[in-house]
Amino acid sequence: MAQSSAAAVNFIQTHFFDNSELNSLSLVAIVFLTLHVTRCMVFRAMWAGYEAADVIDVDRQSCKTVVLVVMVTTVWRVVSVCYLLISAVLSTISHVDPTRYTLMFSLYPGDRVFTGNTDVQFELLTETKNLTLNSKDLSIIRVVLYKGKLRENIPVKFSLDTENEELVLSRTEDKKFETDSYLLRMQYRADLKREKQDANWSTTNRFTVMVDHLRKFRVISNMPKKKDRSVRSETVRSEFVTTPTMSTYLVAFVMSDLEETKVTTSRGVAVSVYSRPGKKNSSQTGLETVKNSVEFFENYLGRVFPLPKLDVVPLPDFAIGGMENWGLITIREDMFYTDPETPPETVILTRAILAHEVAHMWFGDLVSITSWNNLWLKEGAANMLMFPAVEQLITKGAHTTTVSDIKNSLLQVSRFPALEFDSVLNTHPVSMNISDPAEAAAAFDQISYSKSAALLDMLKEIAEQLETDHEQYFTEDDRAGLVSDVITMATVNKCPMSYAMEIIRLVNLLRI
Repeated sequence: MAQSSAAAVNFIQTHFFDNSELNSLSLVAIVFLTLHVTRCMVFRAMWAGYEAADVIDVDRQSCKTVVLVVMVTTVWRVVSVCYLLISAVLSTISHVDPTRYTLMFSLYPGDRVFTGNTDVQFELLTETKNLTLNSKDLSIIRVVLYKGKLRENIPVKFSLDTENEELVLSRTEDKKFETDSYLLRMQYRADLKREKQDANWSTTNRFTVMVDHLRKFRVISNMPKKKDRSVRSETVRSEFVTTPTMSTYLVAFVMSDLEETKVTTSRGVAVSVYSRPGKKNSSQTGLETVKNSVEFFENYLGRVFPLPKLDVVPLPDFAIGGMENWGLITIREDMFYTDPETPPETVILTRAILAHEVAHMWFGDLVSITSWNNLWLKEGAANMLMFPAVEQLITKGAHTTTVSDIKNSLLQVSRFPALEFDSVLNTHPVSMNISDPAEAAAAFDQISYSKSAALLDMLKEIAEQLETDHEQYFTEDDRAGLVSDVITMATVNKCPMSYAMEIIRLVNLLRI
């Protein structure tokens, strides 16, 4: 069965989609469908047997009714899984396949603008008249396009669609862009902004980040620094190791004169906090929380932390509580620093926020949602997992706080606000259709965070009764954005794939 299913998956990928990241989902779905089609055939044979059987009409009719109900239920489940599979397949189809981004920024204190250079390597899979990129508040200085291995220069013109936040490229001649490999080079500038920005559409790729800055400052990014190179007498270019495949909205860098405090986890992951001068002692609770949360999730999930380091930067002016940039968590200062006089409930809240962001390193970063429609999956999973992480951290240490104190504090900041929010007329289901970045930004509320966490927690209690090992659904190829939400759901709840598919289908259909 498994060999024939794998052959079917290979045929589908080779002749239709050529997307290896669909292998896990396709294999499970095809096995699931094969089993249920076989089940229908068996019950159809039973139906025929009852038709021919020499039994009392009442008994025969009762048996036929049972078989009919089972067949209808089975067909409905088959149709549901087909819908999920087709949706996942269609979401991966694209005419453009980017293979790598190289980002270089020039940033100096006191400047109100920054300049950037971006190289995008991509494969064009079908001929097209226009190439469209996302672009928000950027002044485009120069665009150059090269085609093929010989880097043939293709003259292009561009226009900015500010309403849709898009940069549209077309050939200066009245021709289409042919299928081939391309290198797109862009230079741009933009104003530095301090206000909160809307959520953006996201895709996945590998990124190489470089930053030009004054020598007296330190720059950190998602990955460890590869090298520094002198540019001018007072300027240095910091280049970082290329990232694994990750979502675009998680790319980040920080330039500062903050002080580093560093520890290492039991497995060798470097955990650092970059704090204001004189705030090292106030950073110890946060540093301890992040280190222990990494170790806890590695054991709990059976999956090691996927990056060589994890940095945390408290920011003095930050609109949101925290942000799970992969390998570079940022958090608001007033939610991070603690001292002996800090109230216990505030310390618990600090630990909870950090545990939430660390949980995102797996749920949201290593494995990403394929659509903002399922924002509730990653936020609910992180919110759900912060409870056991904080509980084990406090109970294993020399802390006076009790487990009941932890649960009461977390319920007050998580579950209770969700109940209140969900009681008003303008509430919304955890799974909803999101059509633009503004709607995505508005979806970050108590429903997506806390109600979804409660829902997942209830489902987890049921799923924990099953003895299926979740690791078989969390394989080495499960990288950010390359795994469907179905696999994420299966991993969150430690349950078989078919159950996870049913859970997502029910949530979407019932609009919980």
